[in-house]
Amino acid sequence: MSLTEKVKNIFPGRLFPLWLSGFISSGGDSIHWIALLWLIYDLTGSRAATGLLGSAQFLPAIFFGLFAGVLVDRFDRRKLMMLADLIRAGLVLGIPLLLAAGYLSGIHLGLFAFAIAIFTTISRPARDALVPELVPKNKLTQANSLVQSSMSLSWLIGPLVAAAALPVLRVEGLFYIDALTYLASFTCLLFIKKTRDSAQAVSPDVETRPSAFRDLQDGLKFAMNDGRLRGLLLITAVDNIFIMGPSIVGLPIYVRDYLHHGPGGMAIIEVAFASGVIIGSIFIHRYGKRLPKGRTILVAMIIDGLTYIPLMWTTKLWTTFIVIFIHSLFIPFIVIPRTTLIQETVEPRMQGRIFSMINLAVVGLTALSTTLTGIIAEWISMPKIYAIFGALAALVGLWGWTFRDFRRAK
Repeated sequence: MSLTEKVKNIFPGRLFPLWLSGFISSGGDSIHWIALLWLIYDLTGSRAATGLLGSAQFLPAIFFGLFAGVLVDRFDRRKLMMLADLIRAGLVLGIPLLLAAGYLSGIHLGLFAFAIAIFTTISRPARDALVPELVPKNKLTQANSLVQSSMSLSWLIGPLVAAAALPVLRVEGLFYIDALTYLASFTCLLFIKKTRDSAQAVSPDVETRPSAFRDLQDGLKFAMNDGRLRGLLLITAVDNIFIMGPSIVGLPIYVRDYLHHGPGGMAIIEVAFASGVIIGSIFIHRYGKRLPKGRTILVAMIIDGLTYIPLMWTTKLWTTFIVIFIHSLFIPFIVIPRTTLIQETVEPRMQGRIFSMINLAVVGLTALSTTLTGIIAEWISMPKIYAIFGALAALVGLWGWTFRDFRRAK
């Protein structure tokens, strides 16, 4: 069997270039993410500032996220992703150049994070809405698990590359690697061929197209009138208030101040996280079609929160590795059924707007969560924050069972 035939057997439809693009760019993101948070902390020396400036990259989802969905439904999704890759490559490259020139401050780094995130806010819903254009409907769960695995695998390899590169390139050199990954992702997207005309998946021609505000209004009305989507959006938003901040801002503080390790220790914890997500994605890839989507998401949310609580007592890097690994096993049981549910129930021309709402619920609320975590960490230890926020996140999963339409989603 040739290599091309093996690829076709693994990847449904014409998914492989999108998978490869996501793998490369997400790997660069994981490297850049480690460098960004560590550099913010080094430049400011403040936990609260780390939370505030780290949240800058999530704010675009609040300010522009919904209109990003309108763009995704109006224009070619592949071309939007390509444009986003090129612009992000240039922005990431600017960080080490300004640092070398002596002009980079914590505020400047926050502005760069904000600008990069504007185009990430466009790229994410474009990617999720592009998948149904590349694969048959009965292969969506398989396709989404592969897309998730590409990001997870890259978050496994990326930190290892970061740990290996740090002694040679130092923290600022990691940004050069990230810029190259965006350019490589752009190249992969050039090879995408759709299984159907993209005109079927976007809004009407310019002459008959309503205003952007009307498109946005229609998307919001559609989501609120569907009990499954309404419940999904609400519990996703509230859950991320308690989950994302401790995961993103809390871990560097936890590793540095409580485990007493440097960037290499942070990279090892990221490996634990990515490994769990990969294994969970493999399970969904094989058995996901048999699982009811609503109940699967709710049970996974409860476990997702409960698995934060043991961090109250872990004091060694290896025990933290085990806890984070177990925690991350259940993340694909939230993300993959959620994505597939939208792709199966929402008509193609509306998917960009619905995915942008999910992106707002995830990334937008992450801005609040990271800020909140950074501020609270000035007065409460990170182990206690993990225990409190984990318990609250588990309660959100229990609350989700009150949404009947969502709970019954197949």
